[in-house]
Amino acid sequence: MVSGIPDAGAAYRADGVRVMVSLVDGCRVAIPLDAIEETHDAGGAAQASHPATRPAPLVDWCDLTGVAREPGTSRKQILVVRTPAGPIGFGSDASLGIRELSLGSTPAIPTRLRDADGEPLCFLLIIDREPYFLLDPRALAHAGAADASEPPSPAMARGH
Repeated sequence: MVSGIPDAGAAYRADGVRVMVSLVDGCRVAIPLDAIEETHDAGGAAQASHPATRPAPLVDWCDLTGVAREPGTSRKQILVVRTPAGPIGFGSDASLGIRELSLGSTPAIPTRLRDADGEPLCFLLIIDREPYFLLDPRALAHAGAADASEPPSPAMARGH
């Protein structure tokens, strides 16, 4: 089992997890399905709306990775993700659907995106010869807690 993901309440079946896969800046990003509260069109929103009609912070893939997004681009969808810090919006370019990942047959390789204790928050998987990033919802909670006016912390971007 992948470290950190079970604490996020992922829908595990044997050695697998059901995920929603989104395309973000050309990357396939998978988030455990049972952590997704809703999805909707972005419409240029600076915040996501939570089902209880309270605003939720919006976190971008660039906020997590520390890689700048191309100027003039905007996300088309927002996924509202349940995290330990409450609901967080995650920007997406397109939904690629739901799939079940077998973590037993596809080893998850920890990336350098880590929490303050050094636990991995994102894992690389190769599926059908394509890279997928399995994102722990805690990564969104860490990024959502940061002040939106500040750049991503070097510790989050580099895993130190």
